[in-house]
Amino acid sequence: MKPQSRIRTALNALLWTAGAIALLAIGYALIPANGAAQAQEAAPANTPVPSGPPPDDAGGVGGASGASSQPDRPPSPTNLTGVGGVGIITLDWGDVAGVTEFEVTQWDGHATREGQWRILPFNSNHNFTITFNGSSAVVGGLENGVKYTHYVRSKKDGATSAWSNRASTFAGVIPSVPTNFTGAPGSGSIDLDWDAVAHATAYEVQQWNGHANKLEWTDLPFEDGSFPIEFNETSAKVRGLIKGTTYSYRIR
Repeated sequence: MKPQSRIRTALNALLWTAGAIALLAIGYALIPANGAAQAQEAAPANTPVPSGPPPDDAGGVGGASGASSQPDRPPSPTNLTGVGGVGIITLDWGDVAGVTEFEVTQWDGHATREGQWRILPFNSNHNFTITFNGSSAVVGGLENGVKYTHYVRSKKDGATSAWSNRASTFAGVIPSVPTNFTGAPGSGSIDLDWDAVAHATAYEVQQWNGHANKLEWTDLPFEDGSFPIEFNETSAKVRGLIKGTTYSYRIR
């Protein structure tokens, strides 16, 4: 794992939450016993997804259309869910009696025109693919850290059902919160240590900035270059500290 001072991903809206706080008896540093980070859902920075379902004829450039007046419409799929993976989202929905063919639409907020619903697969800013397997499908070509919105509908004898419930899912794997976060004082420094986290490629540490005009957690190192930090896999050394001063840290 390469040392880095901060991680910038498409998840710009991730917010920190404080973990349990444990005082070091030496009186030098105040360290959270368990660093806590909470991923807060946020839509991609593009055209917002409409609050309601797509129109019956939603298909954009990629798909067939259906009219609300068509006879003998098949039942709609229910319980649509999504699970994120690396560059993919796996969709799953309940079986529909007598139906073996489905369509999935995805909101394309990166379209050159105003955002629109498109039937998968389609090409836009990415080559979005889909592979069906009964009442499930894997959507590919996705950008990790971005939330995608999908609906599914049934197809039978040229007729299409109404759209299912909405599924909004992040692509990628969100790693767990680091545990056993501890600190030990040094000479003008503090050594931080934590357990390895599956799927994590880097870590980010914040220090409580009690000298700011607005008290806040601040990424290390600070923008002015103070409080440099050196990462070494699952440990880090923070330098530039004042002896005898208590510092607070959290990690994600």
